[in-house]
Amino acid sequence: MSKINRYTISIYSENNVGLLNRVSAIFLKRHINLLSFSTSQSEIPNVFRFVIVVKVTEDKIIKLVQQIEKQIDVIRAFYHTDEETIFQETALYKVKSSYLFEERQIQNIIKDSHANIVTVSPEFFVIEKTGFRHETEKLREDLAPYGLLQFVRSGRISVTKAPMGISEILNNFNNQKND
Repeated sequence: MSKINRYTISIYSENNVGLLNRVSAIFLKRHINLLSFSTSQSEIPNVFRFVIVVKVTEDKIIKLVQQIEKQIDVIRAFYHTDEETIFQETALYKVKSSYLFEERQIQNIIKDSHANIVTVSPEFFVIEKTGFRHETEKLREDLAPYGLLQFVRSGRISVTKAPMGISEILNNFNNQKND
């Protein structure tokens, strides 16, 4: 039986309507749950990068990436293990302002977690924490008793430790498109 691992999939694509639906259908058809999803501009103008985290076997990840690359708008897709990437997530926590001034412990929690206060108003303050999922989750648990009003965490963002050669591929793609 194959071992299930966590993989980060990077998809480089044009920013066209409908691609997200087609990619998500690939996961749905195979009954694969997404652990994390984010998208942004890549290092090449007009090329976007999807970062998706899943837990599957190596056989499944290979087939999954091959299927994703068959999509018309996809330029290239890669998969990597956690050991092959550098990754982080960011979380925001909204807490009642009264706790910041009345509870000394909450200031220690913020300091000990290496989080930052990004805004303070009379009604609430917002804390930002960047780190691994278990770190942002621990801070959420620590803040919960103090009236956590809102919480949101980004999807994983990552870069590979080894060179991917994607910039050359994307530059060639961009040059062909502009010709």
